[in-house]
Amino acid sequence: MDLMRILLEAIGLVREPSLFRDERGYQGELKSKIDRLIDTKVPLADFSTPLVQEEYQKRAERHGITLRPDLIIHVPFERGVSPTRKNDNYMVILLKRSAGWAKAKENFSNLEIICSGLNYPVGISINVASSKLWLPKLTPKIPSCFTLHEIAVKLVNGTPSLKVASRQQVNRKIG
Repeated sequence: MDLMRILLEAIGLVREPSLFRDERGYQGELKSKIDRLIDTKVPLADFSTPLVQEEYQKRAERHGITLRPDLIIHVPFERGVSPTRKNDNYMVILLKRSAGWAKAKENFSNLEIICSGLNYPVGISINVASSKLWLPKLTPKIPSCFTLHEIAVKLVNGTPSLKVASRQQVNRKIG
């Protein structure tokens, strides 16, 4: 299952103009679209089927971090099919509406913490109601193996217009 393709398709299905003025509304609609697409790609769901969750609180005692990602796609540890909380994590998504430099930088810093700390191979920052991409200007801070993506999405004549930037983080030495 290609979750990046599913995410991009889901983003393309969010077309309600009011959602581009409300980050939380956009988040809920995006989750709904992703859920629907996963359901169509996986005919018989079982305990190993990924789940999309909103605002999943990462707690220090369980996860080693205290962040609340907007969306995560994972197999919940509580299902009993994953050996640790660091297994079966697929994608973490943080959203900002019309993010400028400071908010984008904060989003990517949080994505690096989550991806490196909990073995998420993919971290995505979605800049809603914007065509601005910040990822090409940012320098990675944490050495690890994961891919960061940034998606800028805005409505143009009632149709979502997307720009995408990607960066593969490969174990690099600091200092």
